[in-house]
Amino acid sequence: EAWDGVLQNSLGRDKPDLVFCFCAVDVDGGAVIQRLQLLAGNAMVMGGSSACGVISKNGLDSVGIVALFGLAYRTGLGVAGLAEEAVSVQMAAARAARMATREMSEADLLFTFMPPGSEELALSGIGDVCSNEMPIWGGSTADNVLRSDQGGQSWQLHGSKETGWAATPDNFTVAALCLNVDANVHWCMAKCYGPKKFTGTVTRASGRIIHEIDKSPAEEVYKEWIHASDVSEEDDVQNLPLAKQSARFPLAIEEDVAALRMLHVRSVTPSKGLECFSNIICDDIGGGAEGLKVHLLDCKPSDLFGTVAGSLRKAMSLANFEVKGCLLELCVVFTANLEDFNALARVLSESCPNVFCFFSRGQQGMIRRQARNYNFMINISLFG
Repeated sequence: EAWDGVLQNSLGRDKPDLVFCFCAVDVDGGAVIQRLQLLAGNAMVMGGSSACGVISKNGLDSVGIVALFGLAYRTGLGVAGLAEEAVSVQMAAARAARMATREMSEADLLFTFMPPGSEELALSGIGDVCSNEMPIWGGSTADNVLRSDQGGQSWQLHGSKETGWAATPDNFTVAALCLNVDANVHWCMAKCYGPKKFTGTVTRASGRIIHEIDKSPAEEVYKEWIHASDVSEEDDVQNLPLAKQSARFPLAIEEDVAALRMLHVRSVTPSKGLECFSNIICDDIGGGAEGLKVHLLDCKPSDLFGTVAGSLRKAMSLANFEVKGCLLELCVVFTANLEDFNALARVLSESCPNVFCFFSRGQQGMIRRQARNYNFMINISLFG
């Protein structure tokens, strides 16, 4: 049924430039990719798991497919995995990028989907092959642990005549596009966060871990801040698992006076540090996180609809063409307290006629002309 919908919107064109397929994490990815190979064997396909499903104008579905037609005059797909012990994340991502761009001198746009956990290293590997300013839009596939005790394992899928067809949990997939002269594409990233509740200073941090805030163990400070937050009894935030607590009360690093880097806390280290789902600061900022301000933010579920819809409308107003469709990537943290997915679908459809929304663990996009990995982001790609 999802593929039939793609064909109905193809306007008679028989081969799409690129097909995106996302599914709820409990869907059998192997069965999906086998079926896609039969239906779209001449296409180039990429995607993977999207927590509890995908959102379109029809509401929440377990499987969603969207295709791009007439956008590019040349495309390439590259795939590399971590099956070999000697292959590092950076090497695998570089190999995928090299394969995707092998028949073009310079692509105009890269779409990337990857396993969660080492996104910064993957972007570095892609940067070893392509220009550091090469536009990248993508995400790391998501499980469903924020909504279910049986969250499953995230996975990626890919398909083309050159790469073969598969759904696996450890593949880096890169699609390279050389855009037509008349192609209309606009992409941007936006944040979704509430007001600052508490503020401290990072006194020790490394990689993805905040060890100390105000010279105290980071976990202790975080617990004190949440305990002192004015939340209703219905929220019962203090009894939630840590990842769900942080979905409501994320941390944000003040990289500079104009930018907050949102952090989703993953776990507590043996030394009571806070391990996050992304690096504490961007690799190209310079220096360490020590001395930077860190804030506890309040992300109420009621804020989500307005922020996402407002970000989409703003992005559409900045596009210098008539927007016909939108690929919308939301951080999986937004699913933690979201109950009415169909209501979100209605809000999005009021802003844009054809929205395809999926959920990712990490969002990759361009900030200050550099490819970066974030959490708590709204990643928008518009097409005319």
